[in-house]
Amino acid sequence: MLDITGTVQDGVIVPDGPLELPDGSKVRITSPEGAADAPIRMMREDDWPTTPEGIEEHVRRMESFEPCVLSPEEEAALAAWRAEMKRFNVEAVRKQMGLSE
Repeated sequence: MLDITGTVQDGVIVPDGPLELPDGSKVRITSPEGAADAPIRMMREDDWPTTPEGIEEHVRRMESFEPCVLSPEEEAALAAWRAEMKRFNVEAVRKQMGLSE
């Protein structure tokens, strides 16, 4: 596996040096583990653990997260947003189906 380092400048990754790769080569870029400013890393379907040990480790990691506690104001804002999304989706489906309100 080729290890390439670089820097992000204006949203573009600039390698630290020349690359010995042909044009059109596909690459995968990952941020360093533990980087404080790293984006949230999502798991691909193929990355989910399937062995009992892997599942157990995944459960341990999930249980280590602190719960998200919302203030009453945040709860109210979330409920209002959900109601608006429901209204929007019902309206969109009615429009697509040619139904009146």
